[in-house]
Amino acid sequence: MVASAHNVANLTTSAFRPLRVTQESLAEGGSLARLEREQHAQEVDLVREILEQSRATLQYRASVAFLARASETHGSLVDLLA
Repeated sequence: MVASAHNVANLTTSAFRPLRVTQESLAEGGSLARLEREQHAQEVDLVREILEQSRATLQYRASVAFLARASETHGSLVDLLA
């Protein structure tokens, strides 16, 4: 989200090189995100940035929902064992 907000803030900056986040899954679980700058100066695509921000929001909400369910499950398991 920060990279996209940075790109939007620099929408009219000449010779701007946008930031991009790449994410990959790790074999042992989880993922790794990398922040990279575009090789060449280019205009910021506002539609792309809006979509990136929407995607980031959905991923955040999904993560929060998962953690809430995991916490509930853990609490139930503790109750069963007690």
